[in-house]
Amino acid sequence: MRRYLPNFSRRQRLVRNLAVGAMCLFLTAWMWGFPAMTAENLLRRTERQYFLTGSELMHVGKEPGFFGGWTLYARNGEQFLVIQCSPTVLGLRYGWSNLIREPIYCTTRFYDPTEILVLVADPDCAAAELYVTLGETVLENGQEEVWMKEDYAAKGQQMAPGMFVVQLEPHFAGEETSLAAQIEAEIFSGHRPGDVENLLVTLYDGGGQAIGTYEPVLESDASWAW
Repeated sequence: MRRYLPNFSRRQRLVRNLAVGAMCLFLTAWMWGFPAMTAENLLRRTERQYFLTGSELMHVGKEPGFFGGWTLYARNGEQFLVIQCSPTVLGLRYGWSNLIREPIYCTTRFYDPTEILVLVADPDCAAAELYVTLGETVLENGQEEVWMKEDYAAKGQQMAPGMFVVQLEPHFAGEETSLAAQIEAEIFSGHRPGDVENLLVTLYDGGGQAIGTYEPVLESDASWAW
């Protein structure tokens, strides 16, 4: 028995196609967790998971490329809300989030201690300076042997109020061949994590006066973008 499809008019075909398109769009959005249209919308949606209100969006970090991940940074009083998401054609797709209940927080990417992100909750903070000791200590024949130990200091570049990125600079010249120079070159090239000691962060107000010195723990969140 032969079966025939209904002979739709042009207007009926248009309505049918629009309905099918709308259904496909809904199913795609559902599979992606209904992406948020803007970073602000995603922040409001996420803060409700932590029973928070009034979070202030500080910065949106973006990895290179269309498919690179985004990281939203928000401040809520003396704590921070960090949201990992990815851009899609329908908006920002939620990945995961982290509520940091600390007034100051330091982290690196990919265990790279030469570039450090500093989040500061104090609204009076206008500048940040970081001091840290980097090196390498190994166990040789049951004894600790220091291959390298250097103190570094650098001021942070302000990405947004309360958010600074500190970029350390190497001490040894490129032509030096000492063991310490080799270790430093490997640390700054990302081939060696190195030892991190004596991390100090000094905060300054708008007039350049120190308002506090902290000894935070250096964390490592490899997926963050800034």
